[in-house]
Parts: sequence; C-alpha cells; structure tokens
Amino acid sequence: MNKTKKILILIIILAINLSLVACNTSCEHVESNWIVDEEPNAYVDGFKHTECVNCGEVIQTEIIPKFKYSLSTAKSLLQKSIVKVYCLDYEKENIISQGTGFFITSTGTFITNAHVVKDAYYIRIKTYLGTIYDVTYLIKFNDISSDYAILKANGCISTPVKFAEYCEIGDTVYAYGFPNDSVILKATEGKVIDDDTKIDSQSIIENTAKIDHGSSGGILANTNGEVLGITTGQLDNNNYAAIKYSDFKNELKKALIGTKEPIEWFHTKQKVYLSSYNFEDYFDVIVIGNAIT
Repeated sequence: MNKTKKILILIIILAINLSLVACNTSCEHVESNWIVDEEPNAYVDGFKHTECVNCGEVIQTEIIPKFKYSLSTAKSLLQKSIVKVYCLDYEKENIISQGTGFFITSTGTFITNAHVVKDAYYIRIKTYLGTIYDVTYLIKFNDISSDYAILKANGCISTPVKFAEYCEIGDTVYAYGFPNDSVILKATEGKVIDDDTKIDSQSIIENTAKIDHGSSGGILANTNGEVLGITTGQLDNNNYAAIKYSDFKNELKKALIGTKEPIEWFHTKQKVYLSSYNFEDYFDVIVIGNAIT
C-alpha cells in the first residue's frame, strides 16, 4: 500500500472518530418517539424514555402511571365476557333460578358458582349482545372445597377474561353481575377488607363491593379490568365474598384439558321399585268411576 493511500485511510479513520466524539458532545439531537421500558399494571407504575436517534443519548424520561380504570370503563371492557345464566326445569321452559358467569376461553367455556347451577336440569346463557346459547357440557363441578363450576356453551365464540392473582388490603375493586334477575349488567365499587380470608379450606377476598341474589358467579375485578375472583355471597359481617383466582387456578388448568360430561350430568336419575306400600309416595292417584246400580 503506497504512502498516499495510507494517509487517506488515516484521515478517514480520524474523521470517523472526530464525528463520534462530536455526536456525543455536541450532537444536534433528533428526538425519538417514546420508548416503553416497563409496562404499568394495576399495582406498579411503568417507565418510558426518548433518545437521540443519532447518538442514542437519553433525552427525557417519564413515569407511566399504573392503570386505574373507572367503574364504567372497566364495565365496558368486561361486559363482552360476562353472561347471564338461566337454570331451567326438566321441560326446558321454566326458569328455576338465575345467576352470572364469565368466559374463560374463546370457545364458549365459562365459569360460575356451583350453587348457581346445582339444581338445574338444563342451562342457558345470554351474552351482552342478547344472544342465547344452550350449555352442552359440564367440565368441572366443585361444591365441596370450592364453590365453582365450569361449563361450555354450544357454538359460542367468546371473549375470555384476564386474571390477576394478587390484591392488597385497601385496593379498589369492582363487582359485576345480574342481581335480582336484572336484565342489565350491574356494577358496584368497594374496597378489599382482607385479601385472604379463610372459610373452611376456601380462600376468599373479603370486600365491600355490594352484590345480591343473581350476582353469584360474577366478576370481582381490580382497576386494571383483571379478574381477582368469583363473586359468591354475603358474609355474616355484611361484607361480601369472592373466591380467589389463586384458590382455583390450578384446578382450572386441569379442568380445561380434562374430560367433558354432557349436560345430562345434572339430570338426576333414580331407580324406584314400586309396590302397594310406596305407590302413593311417587304418584297422586285420583280414581274416577261410576256407581254400580
């Protein structure tokens, strides 16, 4: 390599080094769009920053406040996932009880309280659009250690909820359901009193978000619109209970990959041997006849 070429290469290298130094010290910054370093959630703030697109120097940083959806905003997000549950008699015509449930998959699988569907012969659900679906499968029924049932509606495309495992005492919570046979989804706001109350072996969230008959099986959500648990009833101290997601999440995963029973599981069958001694226990007998003359 001749001397002229060597000098030219040295000049180029020197120019590059000088340009890098200049960029780091006296760059005319061109600011980037915001870059998110950490997403916020219901409990923790997030962070974002901008930087120079030329030299990469951080120009400004900001906190992204943790989410706090209002009661109505969270309702608008969650209503697609919440259903009204109708329990029908053996004729599939008369409603014997009603409750609330919410989707946990995109294919019509939903969860509710076991006590909502316990005495059902047939079950239907109505979505926020007013569409009614027949429930065809029972996936899980647990009324012993935890009050929940998992079922599947036929031909239903659905929006599943997002769950959250943790909450803290004093957190704001929202309850959503169909109390007192309401045809409109109702929402109430409250506070967490205890994030891990034990009733027998069941873990519940004790809170002040009011629910009533028909709300059972509904959603207790945080201000991020995530489901903390299943609203289930009123406590003796007039606070309200929701089954914690963490109490049934492992069973939930097992249930979703397990076997499915047809809804006829609810159809009680009993073999009875009739005789003259017990006939009247099962039939009302009215004899109509003519007098013999």
